[in-house]
Amino acid sequence: MKKKTIGIIGPGNHFEEKIYPLFKKYNFLKIGGVFRKRNKKFKNINNMSEDIFFKKNFDFIYIACPSVLHEKYIIKSLQNNSHVICEKPFIASSNKINSIISLAKKKKKLLFETFMYQYHPSFHYVEKLMKKKTYGKFKYLISSFRCPSVAKKNNRYKKKAGGGFFLDTASYLVSLENALFTKKLKKNEMVSQKIKQKVDLKGNIFINSNNKKRFYFWGEGQNYSNNLEIFFEN
Repeated sequence: MKKKTIGIIGPGNHFEEKIYPLFKKYNFLKIGGVFRKRNKKFKNINNMSEDIFFKKNFDFIYIACPSVLHEKYIIKSLQNNSHVICEKPFIASSNKINSIISLAKKKKKLLFETFMYQYHPSFHYVEKLMKKKTYGKFKYLISSFRCPSVAKKNNRYKKKAGGGFFLDTASYLVSLENALFTKKLKKNEMVSQKIKQKVDLKGNIFINSNNKKRFYFWGEGQNYSNNLEIFFEN
């Protein structure tokens, strides 16, 4: 089978540590080029300018740059007739989401946001519990995604780079809400608090819909936690 080619935009530490080893291990994708390369680990892969990168015929483009740039490169990748795999969050603003989806449909291309937890067996188990009401009616949920502080040079502390920990940590919790609760919320049913310095550092989200309460906690400067607790009437 002919290998599919993939171009990488903005590979950072996460890509180096978690994603790149998978490409090498499973060997079904060939990295055809990298744009915005900073890491010496990719010394055997062509580092291209933006202009040259988007003249290449990649089957897939993997977007790993800061969140504030996702929208721009998702659109350019689709216009380049490439399938798009984008690190979370997909985009920082919902303003152009409908036009992006329309473009993907027009081009007949895949749009994939990398929330890997949704494919884990433990999450499928939770989904079944919710759907089948194994322990009776759902009452309330508590979930958190918290992490220690990172190096101060990190883009998350830079406002101009679209920094902040809401997009980085709370995006998981918003995704979880959408995955487990499909009904649209009415106005005034969500309360959110954010502690701000130059960027959002930590906060919480409270949602009350049909007397089903959800409490979400997110942010940096805390012990690492990625927890989900669900309470049922039984």
